[in-house]
Amino acid sequence: MDAVENVDFAELYEVQEGDGCPYCDGTLSFTKGIEVGHIFKLGTTYSKPRGDRTAP
Repeated sequence: MDAVENVDFAELYEVQEGDGCPYCDGTLSFTKGIEVGHIFKLGTTYSKPRGDRTAP
């Protein structure tokens, strides 16, 4: 998949299990999981001292 730069819009839709991949012959399957990186309440508590940055 090629990187997309300067995107002003996005086509979004709700996927369903079994939907095909637009880039390969694969199909989407659902599985249970957990969110590991949800730390919004912490703000930059840990990232700022480490010098971490995000892309604009």
